[in-house]
Amino acid sequence: MQLTRADVIAAAVAYADIFDYPLTEKELRTWLLFYVFKRPRLVIVQGEALRRLKRVCVASVVYYGLRRVNQLVKVRRQRIIWSKKKMLTAQTISWWFRLVPTIMLVGVTGGLAMANAKKEDDIDLFFVTQKGTLWISRLLTTVIAELLGVRR
Repeated sequence: MQLTRADVIAAAVAYADIFDYPLTEKELRTWLLFYVFKRPRLVIVQGEALRRLKRVCVASVVYYGLRRVNQLVKVRRQRIIWSKKKMLTAQTISWWFRLVPTIMLVGVTGGLAMANAKKEDDIDLFFVTQKGTLWISRLLTTVIAELLGVRR
């Protein structure tokens, strides 16, 4: 089955809608980039496909969604504020993890990575470790998290 441009756009917006995350046109372009490489004809995300979606303009930014876009834009903007605070906390915590010599990367995942964290969400981190050091790295990060009082 050949997907149309409208199908691909609707699928991206529907997926984001699951997370109460209305997309901007720029975000639509970003998330559809993989499809551009598979189907070079999909270069411009516009036209009838976008006109059929619900949209709202806030501070000169247009958001697209399937339902309750007005409400979800307010929710998204509030979650950005909460996410900024949580990201500062994540950066502070991550600074301590850099002291573990076997850790090559500390990353943020989940809603926080998308700046879509709820007020009650915790901070989800992931670690990339040197080969063969997973368990010692886990032990050391667990001890650090416990000492910082951030382990759940």
